[in-house]
Amino acid sequence: MSSNALTTWRKDRHSRIDRLLTLHARVRGPGEEIEELNHAVVLRLASEFQGFSRQLHTESLDFLKGRLLPGQPQFWTYLLVPYTKASILNTGNATAKALAEDFGLFGVLLWEKLRQTYPGQVDAWRRELNWLNKARNALAHEDYNQLVKLTADSVSIDDARARKWKTVLDELTEGIDRIVGDHFGIVFGVRPW
Repeated sequence: MSSNALTTWRKDRHSRIDRLLTLHARVRGPGEEIEELNHAVVLRLASEFQGFSRQLHTESLDFLKGRLLPGQPQFWTYLLVPYTKASILNTGNATAKALAEDFGLFGVLLWEKLRQTYPGQVDAWRRELNWLNKARNALAHEDYNQLVKLTADSVSIDDARARKWKTVLDELTEGIDRIVGDHFGIVFGVRPW
């Protein structure tokens, strides 16, 4: 079983990303239209992954409050403040560091557990996630020098890279969902999803 966050990723978030990729495939040739579509896909990928990450964090909080203070909603606000106030995902990008710190608030050693479970993939996931966030920031902040640096590092912002990032995010969402669910299963003796 998977979290609601992962179900939403597989359906709604995938659908929005796929619509842009389908549109991208219909537009041919070099030019401003392709460049704008490339930029739109990067921004969509980053925002949908951040949305998944925030949704999974919130779903984790909901599970936690139900296990620690069942039937006592008057205390939930007090329980949730440290987890929400310290959350990087609420104000920043879904970087490897933000994911580690936000899920670390629950005691999840995210990247260590991902490395144990998916040893051959984690370095590539982190590298691609880092590049996606650098591209997202360069576009969102109109930092064209950063785009030039990415290109110098052989990170082109094109259809092939967007599809690679989508594949990486698909794998990473599955992995994070599993690791967080396993963690709560060990701590509480029951999996949240």
